[in-house]
Amino acid sequence: MSRWGTISWLVCGLSLVIVVVARYILGGWHDFLWAPLVIGLLTFIAAFVVDFRFYLEFLTMRTTKSGMNMGLMIVLALVLIVSVNVLSLRHNKTFDMTEEKINSLADQTLSVLKGLKEDLTVKVFYLDEKDQQNKQAVKGLVEQYQENSNKVKIQFVNAYVNQAEAQEYLKRGDRFAVFVEYKGRKVRVEEPNSERAEEKFTSAIVKATRDKVKKVYFLTGHGERSYDSQDTQGMQEFKTLLEDASFEVAKLNLLKGEDIPEDASIIAIVGPDGQILDSEIAALTSWAKKGGKLFIAADPGLRHGINRLTENLGVHFDDKYILNVRTVVAGGSPATVLGTIYDKAHPITDKLQMNPFRPFEDQITLFDVASSLTKSAGDSTPGQKVVELVKTSPSTFSSPDLRPQPGTKVERESFVLGMAVEWDTAEAAKDAEEAKEKPTEVIKTAAVVFGDSDFLNSRNIFVGYNRDIAMNSIAFLGEESDLISIRPKVPKGTTLKLTSSSQRVAVIAGLSLPLLLLIASGFAWQRRRSA
Repeated sequence: MSRWGTISWLVCGLSLVIVVVARYILGGWHDFLWAPLVIGLLTFIAAFVVDFRFYLEFLTMRTTKSGMNMGLMIVLALVLIVSVNVLSLRHNKTFDMTEEKINSLADQTLSVLKGLKEDLTVKVFYLDEKDQQNKQAVKGLVEQYQENSNKVKIQFVNAYVNQAEAQEYLKRGDRFAVFVEYKGRKVRVEEPNSERAEEKFTSAIVKATRDKVKKVYFLTGHGERSYDSQDTQGMQEFKTLLEDASFEVAKLNLLKGEDIPEDASIIAIVGPDGQILDSEIAALTSWAKKGGKLFIAADPGLRHGINRLTENLGVHFDDKYILNVRTVVAGGSPATVLGTIYDKAHPITDKLQMNPFRPFEDQITLFDVASSLTKSAGDSTPGQKVVELVKTSPSTFSSPDLRPQPGTKVERESFVLGMAVEWDTAEAAKDAEEAKEKPTEVIKTAAVVFGDSDFLNSRNIFVGYNRDIAMNSIAFLGEESDLISIRPKVPKGTTLKLTSSSQRVAVIAGLSLPLLLLIASGFAWQRRRSA
């Protein structure tokens, strides 16, 4: 390199240093900085022009080519590493390898997130660092939501510092609270750090995003189960689940001459033990045929006459007891039967399939005293679809008495415990003469019928799939597919059990392996020394 080339590189470097330092000190660009910048560029070009032959020879040397190839590979590797890191920051993606999918969101939650049209903000209010553990737990869950939707945002608000905002959201005595906010609607997340945290978060999002809350009316006046009762036979837990899923619940007494309310989305008839009048049957049937949705869970051996209603829907209530004397459930009786066979296609039960890798007791539906159901023997309504949702195992039999006489011959088979019915009036009117002259309004009707109501009481609602099949039925009738029940995810420990023989093998292997390695290393050392 010549003397003038060296001077050119020196002036170029000093000019660029002046530009960078001056811009940093002055806090921005100024016009006079163009002078050192132009000088630096000119001297950079001059350095190559003056020593052109030197650089040409340098670049054609074998060592230079090898060094440049190595340098290019290093640059490409750095570019690849930087690119992967940038993509991972902008598009966070995790993989859940746990058997129970502890770190994954349920399909129902993903469905809710896909429906977000605008940004949804999760606001976490806390007082001080004592709430750090709660903050981290909520942050970890919300990050899973953010991974699946870029419309989910999170804000942490110190209630002590931002007192004005805290007063708008918090109640007196609140220390740690979480809210979801969507289009100006604010919904509090109950129990945000419980094992049902995902269900609580998703329910709050549903409440915030729904423009209209659907209402479930429970029929009363015939000794039905009460959702106000706090004992084990009541349905307070079922009511809480419905409210968490953004449904409103209310009572309906047709005996008092009340009309079916216009805001009724679903009418539930659960556990009646008294006679339902013909006028009530007619009113409920007429309402259902006009597009109403019915949820029916009745018990056998009572004088409710529910079959007069279910026959109109295409389901026959056999009013016989399903028994199983071969395998009696612990704490139950021969009348306590298990639903173990589920329809694989219907939205109520398509995800309630038996899995050989999960405990059996987590996958059953328990019914205390149940009647079998069959499809009505009469002609079916055009366009009607009847689905057998849940059935018993083939080891059960049906009897008109809870205690059949000894020696009574029985036929063991699988019995239906729950059925779903769908049809629409357009199909029913296709053969009518007036349908040829004017278009028929399409009115879709649906009903879900169970031969037992005990699976809904507070003692049984959280057993196996009871909760899932109940909430899935309500979500199906309410046409709220994203409200299908979300089961809490509990990690299951893996236990290694050793027999006495396997324990001895493990002890012998643990003692002999180090000894064998020591002998082998000594033998190798001796051979190497004598070589």
